[in-house]
Amino acid sequence: MNWKEILEESIFKNFTQIDRCKTIYLKAGDSMNPTEDIIYLLRGDIDFSYTNFFGDVLSLPSGGRSKFLSVTYKPQLKRCLITALEDSCLLLIPEEVRDDLENNLKILKEMYRDVVGNQLFFLESYKENFVRSNLGNLEKIAYFLLESGGNQGRFDPSKKKELLARLDIKSNLLYRTLDQLADKGVIQIRGGSVEIKDIKYLEGLLKKK
Repeated sequence: MNWKEILEESIFKNFTQIDRCKTIYLKAGDSMNPTEDIIYLLRGDIDFSYTNFFGDVLSLPSGGRSKFLSVTYKPQLKRCLITALEDSCLLLIPEEVRDDLENNLKILKEMYRDVVGNQLFFLESYKENFVRSNLGNLEKIAYFLLESGGNQGRFDPSKKKELLARLDIKSNLLYRTLDQLADKGVIQIRGGSVEIKDIKYLEGLLKKK
């Protein structure tokens, strides 16, 4: 079966931006590092693994059915590995297509079905529990910045109150630490938003743990 037939059978058959996505074919046993932060398994069976900041290898088998896989921010891609358990076809979806993807009702429903059924990769609650229980305030804030920055590395911390509460980070401590990190050139604060300038510095704080 060729790519056109596979895509015509998938939820992407009426997706007008499909030509901007990249189709990948992996033979059984082949592995690859994904190049995009949204991946859709069109056909086959894969294992999607990730080595987190703490050295743990997390694995998400596909169970032999089509599903979305996602990462939180692009630097995580270098620690991801897709391994085909059988001959498999995948679609790599670039960031610039995200809005079009989310505006397509059928695809959006499919994405949320996977969120509910599989807890899209990197949404494991135990990770936040580990951070809250085992990291110091500076490391917690480094984690908060990396998780909140998204693919653009820029966010408004005032809109992240829920995550701050889950990680047990006090607002006054957060803003005091943000000022210190800005002085070091790790982040830039402008108009109420934070832009991450030195991801490696933040990752280094977590790797020490």
